[in-house]
Amino acid sequence: MIKPKVLDSFLQVATKPVAYTVDAKRLFHLRGTKLLKQIAIDLGLPEGSYEVRSNKGGIAVSGEVTLHGDTLYVQLSQSVLGIGRQDVLFRTCKGRRDYTGGRNNFMAFTDLRQYNGALARLTQIKDNVMFMVIPND
Repeated sequence: MIKPKVLDSFLQVATKPVAYTVDAKRLFHLRGTKLLKQIAIDLGLPEGSYEVRSNKGGIAVSGEVTLHGDTLYVQLSQSVLGIGRQDVLFRTCKGRRDYTGGRNNFMAFTDLRQYNGALARLTQIKDNVMFMVIPND
């Protein structure tokens, strides 16, 4: 299960704007990557069944940190609408080449403080896939 320090250090930087601040943005991506790797472990995703990637984007945005599995897509970013609105996007996907996936779901970064509840929401999406995944050769 997640180490409180991983979540706390991510929330420390993620709950403040990181656009236009090089050091804050670097920490957002570094800590977001650590957090998503831990979430993958806590969800029981087998090693090799997912990837975590970071896209820093331009200076005016936070960019995104993404966990892309075979059936689950989770993305951390600061919305242009403001922090606390649509910070964590999650949805089903049909493999790691599916970039549009199922219906978008959202939670705030602060919802991650109730970590077990957040994991339950992600597990529900991951396990209630409404289509068959055909593995890539």
